[in-house]
Amino acid sequence: MSRIQGRFHPLLTKAAEECNFLERVISSAIFELNTITILVKYTTFSLLIAMLLLGCNNLQDSKAGNERQDTSKIVPVKIDPIKQANNKLLGIWSDGSSENATFIIKSDSVYYVDQFKSYKYVLNDDSIKIIYPDWIYAAKVIFKNDTLILESEDGTSEFLKFKK
Repeated sequence: MSRIQGRFHPLLTKAAEECNFLERVISSAIFELNTITILVKYTTFSLLIAMLLLGCNNLQDSKAGNERQDTSKIVPVKIDPIKQANNKLLGIWSDGSSENATFIIKSDSVYYVDQFKSYKYVLNDDSIKIIYPDWIYAAKVIFKNDTLILESEDGTSEFLKFKK
């Protein structure tokens, strides 16, 4: 039995030394991770406090600015009727024949949902011209609440605006 212990004793000693070394390395790594964790928490907390303080300071500045606003320098803005009509015109419209949209009017085109095609249009005062490949549709544009009324030589058409 002593011969077996004698043969393996140097190997066991070497393994024990390596285990002690690994234990020290792991212990050191855990200590460093704990230190890093504490630093991250401290930094996060500090940044949160700084953002809150800056946010409160900006809020106080904006409140103070609102109280000191000079209204004598306010100039009335003229609203361009074409732009105002264009803003009302933008959106999703339905002729009411189904639950689906008939067309979508974008800032530069009219998109027909069933055809998957867009056509350019031009607004001029209270009229619209939609430019199709083989002809131009021209109509007078009238708004009545959420209803778009188009009066053309072909007749009158009404479209309801979809709510968002």
